[in-house]
Amino acid sequence: MNILVTGANGQLGNEMRIVSQHTTDHYIFTDVNQVEGLETTFLDITDMNAIRKMVKENDVKAIVNCAAWTNVDACETDEKLAALAEKLNADAPENLAKAMKEVDGLLIQSLQIMSLVRNLIMCHVILTRRELLLAYMVQRSFMVSRRLWLQAVIT
Repeated sequence: MNILVTGANGQLGNEMRIVSQHTTDHYIFTDVNQVEGLETTFLDITDMNAIRKMVKENDVKAIVNCAAWTNVDACETDEKLAALAEKLNADAPENLAKAMKEVDGLLIQSLQIMSLVRNLIMCHVILTRRELLLAYMVQRSFMVSRRLWLQAVIT
């Protein structure tokens, strides 16, 4: 299966690179930032047409979205950063979801499952497609506001 990984040069994206080494699936690692020594394809996930083109040209069946704006504190005082955070954390995942719906594919919005994946990797567990699907189903069942998600995790 062809799997597109967005935000591939971030912390979770790098963990996905490690996981992908032990599978037979084909991973396409994308980001807007280039890092020396890492093979990364440029993809702006705020650009719906670019996503559609990438999905179509590479026959992508699943997307693991590791991209996110995480500097929440800065967003409280800077309107431009808040707008960027909304674009990356709300609009872009919506674009990815639409693109996967159009091809009957799977979107894994991994911001919520980051700790799960990190814990599995730290325990040297290799994620199979079935396990990624399970993680997706868990995340989907908690597809509520961030505050409710955090409350569910904490309690």
